[in-house]
Amino acid sequence: MANRLEVYIAVDGERTYQDGWNDPSLTDSGGRHSNVEFLVYIEDYVREALHFASRRPDPEALIFTRHSLRKIAALAVAAMEQNGVQTRAPADNLKQKHTS
Repeated sequence: MANRLEVYIAVDGERTYQDGWNDPSLTDSGGRHSNVEFLVYIEDYVREALHFASRRPDPEALIFTRHSLRKIAALAVAAMEQNGVQTRAPADNLKQKHTS
């Protein structure tokens, strides 16, 4: 298992890598995308990971899906950076909802 800090470091490193695609000479979009476009990219990575995992044994499948999850998490972060973030209200406490 990884702790939250290790996860955030991995996602931040992936975001740094992804920022390399923001060069207009590499892509017409310059790395700018709508939320829908980000969801399409995320869905593609999910499908690719599931396809790979269903045809390969561990540890190969485990390693591939870990890479995929890091990429997916970073894509979600990039979407929020570019298009805004919707925060959860502090009063929206899941544990409290289940014990009431």
